[in-house]
Amino acid sequence: MTWRAPQRDNVAPSASTGPHVSSRALYAIAFSINNQKPIEFLLLPSFHFSIKIFPLSFRFFSVLLSSPFRLPLLLHFFATFLR
Repeated sequence: MTWRAPQRDNVAPSASTGPHVSSRALYAIAFSINNQKPIEFLLLPSFHFSIKIFPLSFRFFSVLLSSPFRLPLLLHFFATFLR
């Protein structure tokens, strides 16, 4: 079963996170969680490959995700790549 992003790009404002999040990003995250698949493989096939080649960028990414703005950053990251 393959998953396709919706054709329309509804952008809904989020009062808690601040930035506008694309509905495609939310659908992709919900789909990957529902099917127990890694979000990285679903959206960015070369994500794990780049982690092995660039360990410094992975350290920066992990520090970035440990910040209190982790959820807004993740949603913005996915929304940017799904446009």
